[in-house]
Amino acid sequence: MTTATTAAAMAGLTDADAALLQLGRTLKESGYSFTTVTPATHERVNHRPGNATARTLRDVFGWSRPFAPDLLPGPIVDLLPTTGAVDTSGELWRSRVRFSSYDGELFVHSAFPTDAPGSVFFGPDTYHMADAAPACRTVVFVYPLTGRPGVDLPRGLLEVAGARGSTDQAIWLRDHHAEILAAGAARVYGLSAQSTGYQRELVHRLRLPYPLIPDPRLTLAEAAGLPTLAAGDMTLYDRLTLVVADDVVEHVFHPIPDPASHALEVMRWLTQHRRAAA
Repeated sequence: MTTATTAAAMAGLTDADAALLQLGRTLKESGYSFTTVTPATHERVNHRPGNATARTLRDVFGWSRPFAPDLLPGPIVDLLPTTGAVDTSGELWRSRVRFSSYDGELFVHSAFPTDAPGSVFFGPDTYHMADAAPACRTVVFVYPLTGRPGVDLPRGLLEVAGARGSTDQAIWLRDHHAEILAAGAARVYGLSAQSTGYQRELVHRLRLPYPLIPDPRLTLAEAAGLPTLAAGDMTLYDRLTLVVADDVVEHVFHPIPDPASHALEVMRWLTQHRRAAA
């Protein structure tokens, strides 16, 4: 997770994730940076005389050294319990995460050593792969909302042209997901103003191979000027699709008159513009 996470992704975070995101921002604003080394080098450096405990932020969140709580600035100490990413069982605390720098951003991953099940390591190979990777396209399908079995759609939504069909669109995207990737997209996301619970239910029920981003506060609409629509007492996203490359919106599909077959339209565009992404 990068501290430059888009406004859309920030919506619907748990308290722990929000605190972790704020911790990353606070570290970045302080000028913190750390380049991850190999595990062997990490262990060797930590065993040098004087490196048993932390003396700086880099020691705490980079070198994964135990630290006294009063070493850290108050705002960071206040965030740590909420993140759930610190071991406070002893006299000295220890962060369970590291923050590593790349291309002006901070990325959070597991503390050293990364030998526990589920550990995530952002290391030298990650840097090499990121440096070698070509420009990648991300496709974000923005839609009003999806229904849930046994729950009626808002009455106003039925009266808005083009607002229905989100579930059919999600199914088409599922069935053509591999083809969209083959056509040149590196990542595919869906985004709506619905809550995390609605998104999670839809992913599970339809077995979607791509993630959904909940944005109930419409933060992306405010930040990027995306169109919205009113349905009863609800404000929802208007249906559109963004093609993003290198943090720049390369193309916008809007309006989308036929949601169910829109995946084919996106595949045609990606195929026609494949050379431009290389």
